[in-house]
Amino acid sequence: MYVKSELYKVMKSKKCMFFMALMILIPFVDLISNMLHVFLDYWLYSEAYVGGMKSGMILHPAMASFLAGSGDSHLGQMLLIWVLPIYLMLIYSDSYIREVSYGYNNIIFTKGKKKKIIKDRFMVSLLE
Repeated sequence: MYVKSELYKVMKSKKCMFFMALMILIPFVDLISNMLHVFLDYWLYSEAYVGGMKSGMILHPAMASFLAGSGDSHLGQMLLIWVLPIYLMLIYSDSYIREVSYGYNNIIFTKGKKKKIIKDRFMVSLLE
């Protein structure tokens, strides 16, 4: 019961939705950047490539992935991996801070077992 309500609170937060969308969007921007880096010259000047692109010019899918770091500036990796703990703290901490400031935290602890409530909150923070 508590897990469902905790997930509901997190999913209704605009700040949470913004940071989740940002974490999903960063790898896609990196993918588009890699595609433009490899194919833009071919798309613009295809007449210069007689016989098409050579296989050595195209990145292998394993090397073109986000975690391989094949991008020029590695900006996507820096934004996502280095700052990921801050994103995750901002996603879940907002609801807890709001509960403490309104005094709702004390009401929750009187309605149920404290260990179960804390366990459910940890589970929700792990799911995000």
